[in-house]
Amino acid sequence: MAKDDYDVVVFKILLYYYAIFKGTILFNETEFKCAIKYDSFADGVLKLMSEENLIDEVYVSKAWGNQYMMLNDLSDIEITAEGIHYLKENSGMENVKKYLLDHVEMISTLINIVSL
Repeated sequence: MAKDDYDVVVFKILLYYYAIFKGTILFNETEFKCAIKYDSFADGVLKLMSEENLIDEVYVSKAWGNQYMMLNDLSDIEITAEGIHYLKENSGMENVKKYLLDHVEMISTLINIVSL
């Protein structure tokens, strides 16, 4: 499992927005982008997560080819109830959690934000 694997990125995003939902942190764009290694791939991941109803308030536009561009602020995004359940109960997410805990250098920022 690579650090930029879809499930790893989804886990990081859900964990970050769950911490915001719980009131553990306030949204910080620089911190968020650093924690998930934000790039154009992340825009596509956010789009898919929205289509899967894991997060809400995502507005993207297809820029060119398979590239997507955010039309709203990242701070507008919220985790949904389905996203919380997915984060806590999905066996794939449990595998990602174990992987990341074994590779702390990739997720040290998020580990300090919230504990599941």
